[in-house]
Formats: sequence, C-alpha cells, structure tokens
Amino acid sequence: MTTTAPHEPVSFHDPHKHRRITYIVAGAVIVVLLVLGLAMYNRAEHNAAAEAKADQLIALFQAEELPVPDRDQIIRTLGDDGGAMCADPGNALKKAIRDGLGSNGAAGPGQRPVFIAERTIKGEKLALSVYCPDQLPEFQTYTNGLNLDDVVKE
Repeated sequence: MTTTAPHEPVSFHDPHKHRRITYIVAGAVIVVLLVLGLAMYNRAEHNAAAEAKADQLIALFQAEELPVPDRDQIIRTLGDDGGAMCADPGNALKKAIRDGLGSNGAAGPGQRPVFIAERTIKGEKLALSVYCPDQLPEFQTYTNGLNLDDVVKE
C-alpha cells in the first residue's frame, strides 16, 4: 500500500497579487484626481479683454503716480474678471486682513491701529473701478472710516 503525503491546502490568497492590485488601484485613483484637479483649476484667462483691462489699470496707476506692477503679473493675477479681488471685496476675512495691515505689528496689548497708506487704498479703488465697478461703492463706504495718511515716503 502506498501512502501519499497529504496535500497542502491550496491558498487563494497570493500576497504579491494583492499588493499589485492595491498599487494599481491607488495609482488609478491618483491619476483620476490629477486629471480632475487640472480640469477644475481656475486660472486667469490671458486674452484680449485681460490685456485691455491690465493696460487700463496701468494707465490709471501711472496717472496717480502709483508704483505699477508688471503687466503680465496683473494679467495672471486678475485675468479678465478681477479674480479673487472681485469675488467679494467686502467680506469679513478681507476686512480683517486689511484692518490687520493697519496696525503697528505688535501682538496682544501692544497692538494698536496706525494710519494706513493712502496710496494702498487708492490702488485698490483703482483696481476695483476697472475690474468690478459694481463693488466700488461698498468698498468706498468701508474705507470712509479708515485713518489714511501719506505714511510711505519715497
């Protein structure tokens, strides 16, 4: 009588195959997320309208003798619709940031308001007048209560 060795149980779980499937699924998810991210990325349009508005803003800045940013930088940042500046210039976060810029930079009890440079607000008003003039009255109302002065010396 011949005896045979008991057969080893057949394993349907191959760890290498399991890892390979995990890597393929993870890679596919990453590729899908990258494609979605690129498709949804909203960047400023570099078109004729963006160039015309940038030129208009540059002319206004030069007329008011304000420092003029690079034309391509204006086009990339503001595009043809004003970008984030026109999204909601009167919202609470933007006001808080603007108010924080009007302080002496100290923290805690040493922090106190200081005069804000007139040309900073003037530049913002000019940009709003070009890109989103409908938002200008609300911004004007906000800036009426600010202490402005010619604090930037050449």
